[in-house]
Amino acid sequence: MSGPGPSGPELDALAAAAISLEEERHRRRLREIEQTEPARWDELLAEENQTHLKLLTEVYVGLADRRLQGSQTKQEEGSGCGP
Repeated sequence: MSGPGPSGPELDALAAAAISLEEERHRRRLREIEQTEPARWDELLAEENQTHLKLLTEVYVGLADRRLQGSQTKQEEGSGCGP
């Protein structure tokens, strides 16, 4: 997977920012489609929704991967043999 990176509250903040940016991009794109391509609304809406879900899924999967890595690291650190 990937190397060290943000975790905990910092990771949550980054994920929230990414989701917020994607939501705003999606709203802008829907307005653009409505204004410039009304005849192709159904087709373009389907494409845009697919892109939107793909991008959100990537954020959530990345967030889950980071959290899983963090919990595995904590488990490994806690299982060490120390005095």
